[in-house]
Amino acid sequence: MGLQVRAFASTVEFLAHAMDDAPSCLVLDVRMPGQSGLDFHRTMASHGLHLPVVFITGHGDIAMGVNAIKEGAIEFLTKPFRDQELLDAIHKGIEIDRLQRREGELLGALQQRWDTLSIGEREVVAGVVRGRLNKQIAADLGVSEITVKHAMTAYVALLRAVNVGGTGKLPMAELVGMCQRAGFRDVRTYIASGNAVFSSPLDEAGVRDTLAQCLHAYAGKPVVVLVRTAAEMAAVVTRNPFKSAAGNRVVALFVDEALPNDPLQGVTGIGEEQLALGERELFIHYGDGMVGSRLRIPFAAQGTGRNINTVARLAAMAAELD
Repeated sequence: MGLQVRAFASTVEFLAHAMDDAPSCLVLDVRMPGQSGLDFHRTMASHGLHLPVVFITGHGDIAMGVNAIKEGAIEFLTKPFRDQELLDAIHKGIEIDRLQRREGELLGALQQRWDTLSIGEREVVAGVVRGRLNKQIAADLGVSEITVKHAMTAYVALLRAVNVGGTGKLPMAELVGMCQRAGFRDVRTYIASGNAVFSSPLDEAGVRDTLAQCLHAYAGKPVVVLVRTAAEMAAVVTRNPFKSAAGNRVVALFVDEALPNDPLQGVTGIGEEQLALGERELFIHYGDGMVGSRLRIPFAAQGTGRNINTVARLAAMAAELD
């Protein structure tokens, strides 16, 4: 089952224990020595505890269970119950706690970036979040619409394994709505492989973390997101060292981690392919086409590839917003 279990005789003993910094779920019996499980659940927040709670009891009734759920418990199991019912509830609680922790980390990161913005930049962000148009924000702030536009940056978001494999289906209409709800402007997508173009007052890391949080909530697991500005995308097209090759046979593998000095380091299965380092991308020329290629690149798992034709189109779309 892979669960690490710790038992406590009372709520006092539990509070005296240092909590592990890992996704967790608290299983509470309704009847315990001293404070009851129900009473303790009501006071958990005052102790700085926000763990998902599963209640078990041999003395409960429907009204008690309904009240416990209303007060935030994720499950109320009355004995006798099947072991699998308890395990399912615990796994559900652990997943909820994992998502809550991830959300807290992302919100903390966004707060740090918010703190670096000037007062004017914060006012623009606030207007965007409220759904105000650029001209409305300009009127609110008493500045020109051009000034507001200059506070926005055009970005391209590249999602890994969306509608290709590994993550499942993400309708592009849903991706557009997700970006709009995140406060991004002028959202457009290109082909159904996880490409979005939009503008935002946030910096690259803020855009990436915001979109990653939305995708995590949608997919139920992390989705790799890479973000580039319009200028960076145009530069990738310019840096392509295989300009004489067909655009659909040259792939730019985008990564955020540092690339090795040797583009062949750890690479296996090389046939007719040629590799060349960019700045935050690795260029791959598939001389015989991608079908049947056995090329394996170790750091590709944390990146995502697009052929140069797609990169050029995305760069052009982003340039229209810049």
